[in-house]
Amino acid sequence: MDLSLGETQVQLADAVGTFLSRLPKTPMSQTPLVAPEQAWLELANELGLLGLMLPEDEGGYGGMGDDLLVVMEAMGRHLFDQPFAEVAITGLSLLSAAKQADLVQAVIAGQEMVAPIMALNGAVIIRSGEHWTLSGVSELVLPANEATRFIVAGRYEGDDVVLLVDAAAAIVRPVATTDERWAGQVEFNTAPAVLLLRGGEAIVALSKAEDMAIAALCAEASGVVSRLLDDTVEFTKQRRQFGQPISRFQVLQHRMSDMLIQYEMARSAAILACLSLGKPEAERRKATSAAKIVVSEACRFIGQNAVQLHGGLGMSAETEMTRWFKRATVIEYQLGSRDDHVERYRQVA
Repeated sequence: MDLSLGETQVQLADAVGTFLSRLPKTPMSQTPLVAPEQAWLELANELGLLGLMLPEDEGGYGGMGDDLLVVMEAMGRHLFDQPFAEVAITGLSLLSAAKQADLVQAVIAGQEMVAPIMALNGAVIIRSGEHWTLSGVSELVLPANEATRFIVAGRYEGDDVVLLVDAAAAIVRPVATTDERWAGQVEFNTAPAVLLLRGGEAIVALSKAEDMAIAALCAEASGVVSRLLDDTVEFTKQRRQFGQPISRFQVLQHRMSDMLIQYEMARSAAILACLSLGKPEAERRKATSAAKIVVSEACRFIGQNAVQLHGGLGMSAETEMTRWFKRATVIEYQLGSRDDHVERYRQVA
C-alpha cells in the first residue's frame, strides 16, 4: 500500500502547518497570546476547515479520511489546543445526521461552538408532549466554557437519543487538564432540550461520530509523537558526554530506532483508521479500535523514552518537549484506553 500523500493532501498539510506556525506560542502557565475566539475564527475564515468532513452540498470542505489525517497530524505536531475534533468532527457529524442545516452553517462559520457530551452520570431525561428536559452531570467536556450549545447522548425508554441543550441552561465548572487545556464538568438540572435523533438513527449517528473522533485522535497522536521523536533525536545530537554527542552511543541509537518503529506503526494505524471511515460499520470500528491500541502503546513508549533521553531536562517544566509529552500521556487514555479498545475489538470481531 502506498502511504505517501497526494498533491492535494501535501498542499493542505502545508497550508495548515503554515497557519498553525504563525500563531504565537504561549509560555507555559500564562494567559494565551491569542484569544481562543480569535484563533477559532481564523481557522474558520482563513482555511474554512470547520466543515472539513462534511459534504460540499452541506457547505463543508468535502474532505475524506486522508484530509482528516493531514489536518489532525499537523495540529498534533504544532500542539494546537483548540477543540477542533470535538466541535468540527464529532459535533458537526451529529448535527449533520440530525439535518440541522442552519446550526451546521453557524458552526462552520465559527459563530457557534457545539460541544458533544457522549455520556452523563445520573442522567434523567423527561418528555412532556413535545418538550424535553435533561438532568445529569458529565465527565470532563471539551469545550465547556466556550460552548454555546451542548449536544448530549443519552437513553430514553430503552432508546438511544441525542439532545441539544443551550449552554445558558447548564452549570459549567472549569477544570485545567494535564495537557494544559481547559475543560469543564457540565451539570444539567431539568434543562430544556430539543430532541435531534432517536432510536436507530441515533445509534448509527453516534457510532459513526465515535469512530470519526477516534480516527481524528489517532491522527493527532501521530503528529504529537513525531514531534517528540524529532526533538529527541535533535537533542541527542547536541548533548555531549565523554567528548562526543550522545547520539553516537549505540545503545541510544537502538532506543531511538525503536521509537521510530513505534511512530511508523502508529502513523500507519492512524492512516488505516482514517481511510476506513467510509467502510461498513464493523470494518470501521475494528480499524479505529486497532489504531487506538497501537497509538496508545506508541504514546507511552515514545513519550517515556523522550523524557528519559532528555535526562534531567526531560523532567523540567521549562523544556518545551514536556508539553508534547503531556499531550501524548492524555491521548493514551482519551476516548478509551488500550484495554478498552482490545475489548471493543473483540466485541466487533
